[in-house]
Amino acid sequence: MIPVMSLIGVPLVRQEFNAEKTMDSLKNLSSPTASVIRNSENITVPTVEIVPGDMVELKTGDTVPADLRFVALSLRVILRSK
Repeated sequence: MIPVMSLIGVPLVRQEFNAEKTMDSLKNLSSPTASVIRNSENITVPTVEIVPGDMVELKTGDTVPADLRFVALSLRVILRSK
């Protein structure tokens, strides 16, 4: 009975360890800081300190740190012919 429990238990422990590593990696991907323009200065602040009136600068790949209202949006579209 013990060998059967070992055969079942080892993969479960390994799977749990991998799941925890994956969750830690995802937490590291989130952006705890944001680049904002406040009082005409470009500064980096923790996302919890973003207040109404801050202008948040977003770049490609950035996570949107809070509820935002888009004031200006610039898109570049490249058309390729086949």
